[in-house]
Amino acid sequence: MLNKMTGIRLLMLAGLASVFVLPALLITPEITIGQTKVQRTSLTGILALLLGGRKKERPISRGDLCLVSPNGEIYSTNPMFLWRGKLKKIAVAKLPSRQNFWDLENIGQNNLAIYSGEEALQAGKKYQWRAFLGENPSLLANFQLMDAQERQQITAELKILEQRLQTQGADEKTIALEKADFFAKKELWSDVLQQVYSVPNLDKELSPQQTTDLFKKLCEVEPNPPQSVKK
Repeated sequence: MLNKMTGIRLLMLAGLASVFVLPALLITPEITIGQTKVQRTSLTGILALLLGGRKKERPISRGDLCLVSPNGEIYSTNPMFLWRGKLKKIAVAKLPSRQNFWDLENIGQNNLAIYSGEEALQAGKKYQWRAFLGENPSLLANFQLMDAQERQQITAELKILEQRLQTQGADEKTIALEKADFFAKKELWSDVLQQVYSVPNLDKELSPQQTTDLFKKLCEVEPNPPQSVKK
């Protein structure tokens, strides 16, 4: 009986490993700088963390449309808006107001945009971004910029991290992935995604099919019921 149960457990672990591309692809590579070995975070590892940990920040989806990020608490004052589907425009309002103070039209085939409003996002404030298929918003997603004290602490930690990596001779890709890992440890998944998308030549790292699969998996993480606009 013991051998049988052990066999079953091994099969279950093997199944999980195949789903999350573990363990070999998640082992972060080591590079040598002088006599020092520096552990590096892999893109594969970060994506696995996203898919495994982002269940706490579920995307808002309806049909083929899915609002991936931002969602929940964020650090960046210029967040990245990421979605799946074809939109006419996106807009942002400061809650509880229903008045949009920033919008972006003529999106075309893009599924990514960076906040570029003249009004700076404020620490501790709650916001809502709205996705438009027509004249009225079709889906809504809420996010909140963390409070000033917490954000100041993270800014200081990020500065130390970046200075250490630059001293070690890390390139732009490595710094982006290490920052993504930093945010993942704090479960700030929208900021993790923003760092992933800042990796230079990401399109060479991820094929169109891999990008499609990533969106599919992100949007299938126990999606919330869609939020509709109250008339």
